[in-house]
Amino acid sequence: WIYKLTLERSQFHLASAVSIIIFIFLAGISIYNFKNTRAFKEEGLIQ
Repeated sequence: WIYKLTLERSQFHLASAVSIIIFIFLAGISIYNFKNTRAFKEEGLIQ
């Protein structure tokens, strides 16, 4: 969908905004999951 926005419709501003929103959403989920795993706590990364 983002590919079509940029190449077929030339809506670069909308495609970049959607990409940033998707990145922020996925980064938030990744940070949440990383903090709640046992591997993170067992490695001694949380003090």
